[in-house]
Amino acid sequence: MSRRPVCPDCTAPAAAGRVVHADSCPLLADLERTTAADAAWFRQSGRSQRRRPTTASERTEQTLLRPASKPDQEVTLIRQGRGRYVRRFLPSGMADLLAVSGE
Repeated sequence: MSRRPVCPDCTAPAAAGRVVHADSCPLLADLERTTAADAAWFRQSGRSQRRRPTTASERTEQTLLRPASKPDQEVTLIRQGRGRYVRRFLPSGMADLLAVSGE
């Protein structure tokens, strides 16, 4: 029987395509900083799409969710509306929806 991967910082298990980190988790804090930086970039640039390298925290999260796959190296973010972003990783095509409160 194989064990589910767990967050290296808070030991939250990966299950059903997501990880629910502890509120005090450093990995979660870094993911939230990345999301806030992306939102600020969209506000400042006025653009609706951005492509950038993945962050170390995003690659760690991918390793938890897809342990048999190599983490993606790029991500495209598409602004869908106020506070809503689609994040598509490349080359895997894995995507999710991010919501930024207060935007």
